[in-house]
Amino acid sequence: MIVTGETNEAQILSTLQTYKNRQTYLQKALYNLFIITRNYKETSAEILQNISDVMISKLKSQSIQLAATTCVYNLTKQNMYQKAPTLLLTKLINTIITVMLSFPDTLVLQKNCLIVLCNESMLNNCIYNKLECIKATLECLSNFKDQTTISSSIAICAQVCLNADLNLRKQFKKIKEQKYLRSLLNTILIHMRRFGHIHHDESVTHSSLDIIFYLSEENSDWCRSFITLNGLNVYHELIEVFESDPSALFKILCMMYKLSEIAEIRSILFSHSISKGIKRLLDHEDLNINFLSMGYIANFLGHMTYSHWDWNFIKFDDMKYALKPRIDFVKLNWKTNLSQMPEYKQLSLDYLLELTRMHNEPFTQIWSIWALNVYYSINCGLKDTNSCKIVLNKLVNEDETSPLIKKFCSDLISLN
Repeated sequence: MIVTGETNEAQILSTLQTYKNRQTYLQKALYNLFIITRNYKETSAEILQNISDVMISKLKSQSIQLAATTCVYNLTKQNMYQKAPTLLLTKLINTIITVMLSFPDTLVLQKNCLIVLCNESMLNNCIYNKLECIKATLECLSNFKDQTTISSSIAICAQVCLNADLNLRKQFKKIKEQKYLRSLLNTILIHMRRFGHIHHDESVTHSSLDIIFYLSEENSDWCRSFITLNGLNVYHELIEVFESDPSALFKILCMMYKLSEIAEIRSILFSHSISKGIKRLLDHEDLNINFLSMGYIANFLGHMTYSHWDWNFIKFDDMKYALKPRIDFVKLNWKTNLSQMPEYKQLSLDYLLELTRMHNEPFTQIWSIWALNVYYSINCGLKDTNSCKIVLNKLVNEDETSPLIKKFCSDLISLN
């Protein structure tokens, strides 16, 4: 004889197992389960398994999902999830993501799902469909104006993007919807205009900047949309607002450098007033900001023909001809470790090698050589100095290389 009911955990579990086709019974059982589990200090794999089975069997039932997700939160919050089997967690998280995508317009259910997923430790340590998680949170961001929902969606999405492995990063190009980027830019604008106010949440702006940059990897559609949606105007305003915030400036420059690599949008990018703002950051005290702003200018000088330059708009004489300070600066910082920045994983070896061969633009060569050193440090380890030496020796021995760059390379070889 099976005893079902609502009095204790055993009876509720029996109800969930016995009445899988009786929605009213299931909903009431889940409600009572939520009451019982509110004060649990440890999770229960058996309960989670039964909740998961009900969620999957009643995937189209909004009321069942509302009740089930609250129970899942009670049993996975903080570090409670660690006691659950790995396969069960994978199934649960993927089901939560599926529920989000199945009910994109239901705010309360979205909030329930977000509160489950808003667990940094669980996001980083569990196996689940991370690309779908990114899509689900961006969809949520696009559909609601509720500030709690916006903050949670952005926090989860940024965390998944930040810890993406190479395989996931290659899939970012599948995310092309303009509405996602529009929502991120609008969120930045809203929070930027609250800057300095008591309710201003700076982390939302920072995380939004992270997402925009990470999703640009090998994603030309995303980068083109950034231009179309007036992202340059937003970022130019950001540079002014966050001029004393190196972390925000770094995130802005990551995206600007990424855009400066793309041939089809360079003329729009380099003719925008944001280039003036970036040039002013060349002597910034933060080395990463210096590195990226120098890279942006290096792309400008390397790819823009003189006919495209508006010399009244932005002066580059000091970049083209006053090279000794730049050479001394790179030599001074040659062994400084920049490889800890995960954003530099997007540096392209082929592209940097192309820049080293631009013999008519020594500023571009100087920066690209420095960037190659950073690239090899990230991908080959700090102890590998041979890869960069091969490039340096090749430049020293090439007839096209100017005496200035030859000496620069020789000095760097002696530093290794």
